[in-house]
Amino acid sequence: MKSQDFDKIYKNVPQDQKEMLKEFRASHPYKELDINGSCWRYISCGHGSKTLLFLPGGFAKADMWFYSILALEKDYRIIAPDAYTLQGTFAMGDVCCAILEIQGSFVFKPEVLQSWPGKILILSSKDDKLSIVSIEELKVRYPRAKMHIFEQGGHHTFSLFPEEYSSVIRDFLKKE
Repeated sequence: MKSQDFDKIYKNVPQDQKEMLKEFRASHPYKELDINGSCWRYISCGHGSKTLLFLPGGFAKADMWFYSILALEKDYRIIAPDAYTLQGTFAMGDVCCAILEIQGSFVFKPEVLQSWPGKILILSSKDDKLSIVSIEELKVRYPRAKMHIFEQGGHHTFSLFPEEYSSVIRDFLKKE
């Protein structure tokens, strides 16, 4: 991204936060994966035997998770794809499986989800007006999931309260 575009897009963001994002982007370059003629970008970083998959929603970019990535990459491998591609469409689930397989983290087989014993953490906030699915629907869909509901933060709790958000994730992962 050109410097003038960055400054225009982030004109109302405090200078220290803009610098932090610039440093993150410089130290965490995107990788690219071509799937059926569509170029998918993703960030792959971190250390550890466990891999975390950060999924952005809508048309967001992977670096929306930069606070959480910085907080967790010392202990976990992290893969974060962009949520869209302008070169074509492809199911996000298939893209994630392809990225995980290429990164040597996971080889997906359909039967895995039928009996998957893994843990699920659902994070939301009481004042999130943008979530498509309600908390009650998520509880029904994922009855074994651990839920953490923040008092505030709307749809952007991860960026408004990054330390608390990352702390909740870290505590959840340590309880294995």
